[in-house]
Amino acid sequence: MLLRAPKRHKQDAPKEPRKRVPIRLNQSLVDEMAQFHQAKEKSQWVSDAVLDLLSREIYEDADWQDADHEDTVAFLSLLNFDEKLIDPVADTILMPQSVVDSMSEAVKKICWVLPEASRSVRPAIIRAAIRQRVLLNGKLLSEVLL
Repeated sequence: MLLRAPKRHKQDAPKEPRKRVPIRLNQSLVDEMAQFHQAKEKSQWVSDAVLDLLSREIYEDADWQDADHEDTVAFLSLLNFDEKLIDPVADTILMPQSVVDSMSEAVKKICWVLPEASRSVRPAIIRAAIRQRVLLNGKLLSEVLL
């Protein structure tokens, strides 16, 4: 007769709930991004990139009531609302709820300035975050500025 081992409780802290965020990306961007992370790390890599983009000084200092404010214009120039995807790849990113909430707040602010771009703001933020992190060789801005 086999004796069962006692159940072990996980010692890990409770994880933040994650939300599925669908996104369409260019195949070339997916290939560039894959150089900097392992397959199982993709969602965390993209989530960190989004948080990095939304924690930048130009986003935080932007005046979202004024479309002509210097920082507002600078941040919006990072986003491409009318991007034509060549060889699109559908994907799903599992993001922590806090990242989704931060992105939702950014969508509200940007839609206040550009209401006509409301349907494409979230994908534009994700794609811009990925591009910015790829340009920094897979690092976050805070890691590069050290």
